[in-house]
Amino acid sequence: MPPSAGRLRLLRRLAFQSLNPRNRSSAAAAAAGAAAAAAAAAAAAHAQDPTAAAAAATAAAEAGIPPKLLLRKDAACRAASTTRFISLGSIHPSLIKRYVQYKGKQKETQEIFLSSLSLTKQIQQHQQQQQQRQQQQQQQQQQQQQQQEDPYVLASLKIAARRQQ
Repeated sequence: MPPSAGRLRLLRRLAFQSLNPRNRSSAAAAAAGAAAAAAAAAAAAHAQDPTAAAAAATAAAEAGIPPKLLLRKDAACRAASTTRFISLGSIHPSLIKRYVQYKGKQKETQEIFLSSLSLTKQIQQHQQQQQQRQQQQQQQQQQQQQQQEDPYVLASLKIAARRQQ
């Protein structure tokens, strides 16, 4: 996915700020480096190269620019930034517990949804079978009524009964 217009504007602004003589400091140099790294990250994500995306995410983090700001829409860079910079030991245990509970609830709701979906399918199939039976019964009744009402059929039935006797 190509980089968004807002991200490109941010990168240009950071690059121009680094060129300004008043902003020639280590922060401006870092911003310029981050702009180059973010451009590389966008290109890497566009090319779906996870190693280049990880390298670009590392460069952006070293420059002090939050990865969310630069890499939020690039899937490869987003995956690289989340797996590379967040260690499990740095996360508070309550957050881990909350995440596990959320995933458990999500799985439960998914199972409930799937079971209710299968139940509704079974109910629909049962209703369709009942409708088909009713239609067959109605057709049989109509045929019987037509046979009873038709004088030619009655006469042919009487003739067939006489021949059998």
